Amino acid sequence: MRYAIITDIHANYGALQAVDNDVRQLRTHRNETIAYWFLGDLIGYGPDPVECIKWLKNSADIGERWVPGNHDEWLLLPTKVSDDAWTSLNKHQLALQEPKNRLYNNWFKAEVQTAIQEEARSLGRIYGETLEALFVHASLQLSQRRMLYLHPWKKHLISDIFGLLGREYHKQPTTVLFCGHTHYPMWFRDRQLQPLAYGKRLPLAKGIHIINPGSVGQPRDGDPRAAYLLFDPEEPTVEFRRVVYEVTAVADRLLDNGYRQSLADRVQTADGKGDLQEFYTVYQRPQWDLDVVVKD
Repeated sequence: MRYAIITDIHANYGALQAVDNDVRQLRTHRNETIAYWFLGDLIGYGPDPVECIKWLKNSADIGERWVPGNHDEWLLLPTKVSDDAWTSLNKHQLALQEPKNRLYNNWFKAEVQTAIQEEARSLGRIYGETLEALFVHASLQLSQRRMLYLHPWKKHLISDIFGLLGREYHKQPTTVLFCGHTHYPMWFRDRQLQPLAYGKRLPLAKGIHIINPGSVGQPRDGDPRAAYLLFDPEEPTVEFRRVVYEVTAVADRLLDNGYRQSLADRVQTADGKGDLQEFYTVYQRPQWDLDVVVKD
């Protein structure tokens, strides 16, 4: 059994379909079972909230292997957000309130509400003989579970989470925290940033790991391909993957449906702007893989 860990779909059904097709092909060609783990933010920004909710409910065979993100929570409890997030949130509310979509609207909101109220549904866990894996949208702390940005260049925050993992969760030789929210891929092992090689099984050595697979529907690391990760808790290994999809078609759908130009531009460029420049201080891209920046 391996897990396809996906996060930050953001109502981009084109990207989600590409990832789902990639997983289906791997199941066939490698003759193995691959189940999903979803780390939240199904909605927000993109043009296809209903299609993504339908996938989660009807096609993903995911059960309770998912946790909500901050955009999912904002659907229930709107708060002060960016103009891009607010514009898309309003459009998603209207789409979900249409009579034909009420079943999916009610189901998704009930699921998110349960996860907000029950801590166990916002922190997923898998136990093995020598490994424990934890699944959150953003961070371990309950008050910041859907909001803390663990960017790889924020070493003080990363160090704090390593300390928390070591004190409260490191009961097995290998402990892995999988998180999303930032839209940037990342892999730390025992506070040391690790290079990423796409499409290769990478061993999880003993110790504590923090891993972000990157975003399916709205990457911000300068690479517009959909990002996700395969996790094998038995070996144990991880495999970072990127999938090409029709980015321009999604951008056109955003503009045709009255979304902001900035959202269409971001889907096509994966430009995190100021944050992207910070990302390049810790990771560099010689081709498609990501190497750690070596500082003098």
